[in-house]
Amino acid sequence: MDHSDTPLLSALILTHNDENYIEACLKGLLSIDYPNFEICLLDDGSTDATFAIASAFARSNQRPIIARTQPPSGGRTSQNSQALLRMARGKYLLFMSGDDSLVANFAAARIISEMEAHDNITMAFPRIVHVNLDDCTRLETIYTSEFQELLRSGNPDEIYAKHLCKRVSRLFLQGAIARRSFVDDFGGFDTDLLADDYAFMVRAFAAMQGRKNKIIFASDNLCIYRIHNTSLHRNVSRQRDLVAEVVRKYIPAQYWAEFKMDYGFPKDIEDFQEICRHMIRYFGTIAEQHMVPRYAVQYARSLLAKSDFATLTSLLTLPQTRWETWFYVLRNLYWALPYPAVRWWKARNIRTN
Repeated sequence: MDHSDTPLLSALILTHNDENYIEACLKGLLSIDYPNFEICLLDDGSTDATFAIASAFARSNQRPIIARTQPPSGGRTSQNSQALLRMARGKYLLFMSGDDSLVANFAAARIISEMEAHDNITMAFPRIVHVNLDDCTRLETIYTSEFQELLRSGNPDEIYAKHLCKRVSRLFLQGAIARRSFVDDFGGFDTDLLADDYAFMVRAFAAMQGRKNKIIFASDNLCIYRIHNTSLHRNVSRQRDLVAEVVRKYIPAQYWAEFKMDYGFPKDIEDFQEICRHMIRYFGTIAEQHMVPRYAVQYARSLLAKSDFATLTSLLTLPQTRWETWFYVLRNLYWALPYPAVRWWKARNIRTN
């Protein structure tokens, strides 16, 4: 069938040991409402049947599916993603991972039509829902209502300043459609870093600054992001490193002091100390003066809420703990103490106020 009147869309899939999910990923792509697209798949040395399943799927379908495999790269997803870009021939790119999938009838035609009509539109994003394979009974949306409103603004300058420079991004590349010429302009994936989609996203929005570009948030399009035991994101140490690499390289230093690094709460006092060392290793003096004290206050808050006074005492004796934490604890300790007299005093104050 001749589709010369519609630009080519290249769907890019990076996969590794995704035999349980790759067929659903491919079927989801074949359900999009766009007539002229190819699928480019790169398998990063899977040791299971992922590549065999993908190859059989390619042979049994009329759509152009280019499936290649390579020796395992050791998780160098940025290099592999850049290799996928070199495989693609399309004017537009659709990004996917082998363990994620699009919900049926993903409306790519409307998005590409709008991008064809307005050459300042660089990217389009779907709504992301995640399913935790430890509990498959529900889908949970990842984007908060406030963040969805920010995306609906279509303003990359606002998204960069209010989201990307404030915290580890929740904006996913999976299911996103990008103009190929725009990706080529800013260089695509940074192959010197571990991170692929996070670095890509920060670089993309930084490249849009001051250029009157627009993005589309197509909230009716859904992409399912799966969380499972073999996900690279389950490797906590790796995640910490790749996030810190991106922030240090691409987030302007004036934002570091208040940047939300998304370390989560420490498992114990030793984990807290390791996280503090990690911050200082990547962010130096700014971490010592701002990031670590702020994190210590957050940890103290969680310990007070759990009435874990033994760990709280250990926290207050650490060299990383500064006056801000002491001040917070002393100000709030009264409300955390469990003794009956204190409970009576609390109730008395509430009645009299």
